[in-house]
Amino acid sequence: MTLELRRVKVEGHSLLSDLAMGEKVTVVGIVKLCSPPRRSKGPDWTRSIQITDPSLNGKITVIIFRAQHTDLPEADIGSIFLGTGLRVNYFMNSPQLIAHKFESKCTILNDDDFRENKLSHTMHNNDTKIMAYAKRLRDWWRNIENFYVAVPNSRQLITIADIRGPNVFFDTIAEVVEIQRIEHTTELFITDYTCNELLSNNNYVWNLPNELGACNIFQVSLWDEHMMDSQDFKVGMYLYLQNIRTKYNSFNHFQGVIHGDPETRRTRVMEAIMNSPDVVELIKRKELFKKKFFSVGPRITRIIDCRAKPTPIPDILKSNETPCKFFTRGRIFDYYPRDIELFVQPYCVDCDDIIRSETEDIKAIKKCPNSNSSHTITFVYDFFLLFEDGLGTTLPTLVSGPDAARFLKQILPAK
Repeated sequence: MTLELRRVKVEGHSLLSDLAMGEKVTVVGIVKLCSPPRRSKGPDWTRSIQITDPSLNGKITVIIFRAQHTDLPEADIGSIFLGTGLRVNYFMNSPQLIAHKFESKCTILNDDDFRENKLSHTMHNNDTKIMAYAKRLRDWWRNIENFYVAVPNSRQLITIADIRGPNVFFDTIAEVVEIQRIEHTTELFITDYTCNELLSNNNYVWNLPNELGACNIFQVSLWDEHMMDSQDFKVGMYLYLQNIRTKYNSFNHFQGVIHGDPETRRTRVMEAIMNSPDVVELIKRKELFKKKFFSVGPRITRIIDCRAKPTPIPDILKSNETPCKFFTRGRIFDYYPRDIELFVQPYCVDCDDIIRSETEDIKAIKKCPNSNSSHTITFVYDFFLLFEDGLGTTLPTLVSGPDAARFLKQILPAK
């Protein structure tokens, strides 16, 4: 990157470092990431493209809205993005560009455009100047080795198994197995197919992939600009995460967090290079994990085809098969305990048992009376439902643990 190129500003076009809130701009940038098209919250289609130029230490997201998904531009990493009529907006104190369908145009410059030294679709009177600047951008990009992930390691990479406790900072490379976007954070659930017992008391209401257990999955909360940068992350991606700080959250679950720095805007979460030694090692570990699991013999699996014929409740009550899984239909006729707050019970991970107390308020239970440890206490669902079929036959059913969490999806047990 040269200082001369940093100062270049084509007439009528803004450098990505010179964007002001609310203004309408025309920009030229290098594509760093292009997300798949998806439906917006309204009737339109949307896609986000991350771009950069030599004036910017990082990237800026362009969010494009169009009436049809076929109107959204396709872009490869390293191609040239040209956008006019883009509105500058700020999200989490960081700029982003909005391309509304009626007031903006977005074009990806291809090889034919460069060979003919003109734009495929005329968007500006200064085509010659635009193309000259775009060529220099393309050459700048090609001369930067591994620019997309050119962030130096701040510390040695470790695996999930190597994490030793709270208030530890570390870097890691891992695979994304779940993403949950909430109001102020993006929650990443990652694995590198190693195991850490500090994670064994974490409860998940979604089905874990590849037969992973809680001890294999580490939750990382992304705050500030990292929340915005994560909008294009997908399950299955391999990420390089820097400066993760470990802690116990309000549910007493062991997890990590990455806070932002609005002044430096340093990227701390990015897609890893697939052919890097660390990713190659992770993929090998994944294959060994899957091979080990699927070589242990037959298992009882859950029914996933709901077209299966339901078993009548009287036949379930008469059955001598234990254990056995049945698919049936009925209505919830009654429940126990009467106090719905008591659906949640304290649970000791070390003892693998619910802590029962006739006198003490469950909300006041801080430690297991057997292990005398507060870090092993979590809360799980444990309650009874009484199902009734059309003939009035009833079936008392204990709903507990992970099954209850799936039954009450998205409602986490808490004290």
